[in-house]
Amino acid sequence: MRISSRVPAVAVVVIGLVVTGCSGETPVSAPPTTSPTPSTPPPPPPPLSAAQYQKVLSGIEQRLRPLLVRAMAATTPAATDAARLQLAAALEREDKALQLVTEPDGLWMAHGSVGAVLGGYRTLRETFSTGKLDKSTSCGIPKPAAMLLYEAKRDIYYTVNSSSMVAAAKGLAAAKITFGKSLRVSEPVRPATPDRRAANGAVVQRSGPRGSGRLRITNGTTSDVVVAVVQGDPRKPQASIYVRSDERATLTGIRGAYSVYFKSGTDWDSGRRGFTDLCAYERFDQRFAAESSWQVSLEKTAIGNATTSSVPAF
Repeated sequence: MRISSRVPAVAVVVIGLVVTGCSGETPVSAPPTTSPTPSTPPPPPPPLSAAQYQKVLSGIEQRLRPLLVRAMAATTPAATDAARLQLAAALEREDKALQLVTEPDGLWMAHGSVGAVLGGYRTLRETFSTGKLDKSTSCGIPKPAAMLLYEAKRDIYYTVNSSSMVAAAKGLAAAKITFGKSLRVSEPVRPATPDRRAANGAVVQRSGPRGSGRLRITNGTTSDVVVAVVQGDPRKPQASIYVRSDERATLTGIRGAYSVYFKSGTDWDSGRRGFTDLCAYERFDQRFAAESSWQVSLEKTAIGNATTSSVPAF
């Protein structure tokens, strides 16, 4: 909907008046008006020499290194967040100062990469925080506190030691200028995680009477899997079997027609009958006929004759 209004036109007539003095004096005219002259921005500072530019970059490193070291040494989420924000503020200050510098001739791309490193303050401030970390694995298992602390430090470390840092160092090397060496502090170490595995061919679950069906599984993937023979709810399979990566196993005694579900991941928890990390859940789209011998191969291939679909966790 559009609303418009009509305003009566009003004609304005300006009448010029000529004032004539009786005394015969010449009328005084108004002083001429002048338009303000637009200000011209100051010219950029002249390019620095290689030695001067090196001094600028070295100063940046010297001021940032203690803050990065502090972040890597933090032992609690609160301390990590405080160090992250201090580092972000310092990066922002250095970024603004660098914008007033004209790099040596021929180094504009490397100079831009240095600016990209310093511009990481936005990511540190707006994207990364311990509060935004995924608190659970892809399998829905709560992550240990040590893993969450590691991930927070990892995000800080690689925001500074990023691909832009590599590009800057490479571009500056031609001019024998260095940048970033003192910022390569000790990289955070990922905590050791358990990697439990069941025996290949171990039957994980079985219920009900046996049948004469057989299912031979070849696991050509890089992950261990549990293959389940399902006639209803995949969480209550007729039987399921553990097949290690690059191994084969056969599940026997299958009764009736069924569907084949499988889940993959790392670190098998036998008590939960599930993996604890890097979980994926799928099923074959076709149904398998009763009292038959079937063979399935679990690997992605362009010449396969079966399709699979992702399914909810089971």
